[in-house]
Amino acid sequence: MKKNLLWMSTLFASALVAGPATLDELNDQMEDVRVETPIGAYGAYMTTARPEVDVCGEKIYFAMDAIYWKAKVGSTDYAYSANSPFATKPIKGSNKDVSFNFDWGLQVGAGLHIDHGDWDLSGQYTYFQSNARDSYTAGANASAVPLRAYLGITDVVTGRDLKFCTKVYSQFSLDMNSGEVVLSRNYYNSSKLSFNPHFGLKGAWINLNQVSKYSGGDTAPPLMGTGLGDDNVKVADASRFGGVGPKAGFDSKWYLDNGFSIFGNMGASLIWGHMHVNHKERFSHPPVIYSSHTVEGKVGVSSSNSQFVPYADMQLGLVYDTYINEKQQHLSISAGYDLQYYFRINQMLLPDVTKFIEYGYDKADQDLSMHGLTITAKLDF
Repeated sequence: MKKNLLWMSTLFASALVAGPATLDELNDQMEDVRVETPIGAYGAYMTTARPEVDVCGEKIYFAMDAIYWKAKVGSTDYAYSANSPFATKPIKGSNKDVSFNFDWGLQVGAGLHIDHGDWDLSGQYTYFQSNARDSYTAGANASAVPLRAYLGITDVVTGRDLKFCTKVYSQFSLDMNSGEVVLSRNYYNSSKLSFNPHFGLKGAWINLNQVSKYSGGDTAPPLMGTGLGDDNVKVADASRFGGVGPKAGFDSKWYLDNGFSIFGNMGASLIWGHMHVNHKERFSHPPVIYSSHTVEGKVGVSSSNSQFVPYADMQLGLVYDTYINEKQQHLSISAGYDLQYYFRINQMLLPDVTKFIEYGYDKADQDLSMHGLTITAKLDF
């Protein structure tokens, strides 16, 4: 603001010295930086920083992103190792969980440059899927303690509680679809810096699934034979969320030379939606058949509720801009580090392993993050 006022003062002083011939030029220049607000006030006009292509009619753009991200989900633990063949105390070992590798995904976007107020209306869709697995086999003098299976699931058909096993396996899958529609205005704050605040709506549909399998372990004395032997326990967990909420953000761009710029963006949303959680267990041992009923080693627990999921994203990278075909199109290519974070998105039901008689479950209440490289090609025309 101070720079604009100083510049206008300089123009006015120069005009007085140069004479009446320049007054018309001064008036045109001041109109370029002067604006009347809806309440009748006057101030400096923030010049649009969006690409100005030389075409008639509506100006639009399309963008396509290749994303190479790594996911991290809280509470993927499925077992821990024990330093004895029967998991007797004191226990020394390590926790076993599932970790993701980098995977490819896709983003597509489109937008409309609106003449009224130099606003932009844009939308973006993101798809990302990732799978991970992990396993552990205990040695001759070791064992594994299940963390996702109810310890009493074996009791109804064998009379023994499940306390240890020797082979464990777990697989985790992430399937994310998200989209947003925002209204923004890209403007220069100075000759080398532009800002682009935006607000709108964001939606997210995220499915988290984990399957774990436990087997092995001595079923004969000592210690009451609390292993699984030739049987197994299979556990399937799912946490699914879908919702929509308001989003706001702020993008910035620092201009370098020869068409290159550094960009830094951030945004946040509060998504209101529905959460459905499912937990199933199955003991492979044949059921016990009585004259009046049949007893099987099965567990099925579910939960449904509505809740807010806070969301945040950040990007930092380098972009190259250029006009092509005599300024009828504008092309930008960028590469940067991208971080997306969903709070409390994993609500899977976890058995309380301290409860051997009654069914006790707690919600994981953990977060999902995705980070990595995003490469974008955008064409304005």
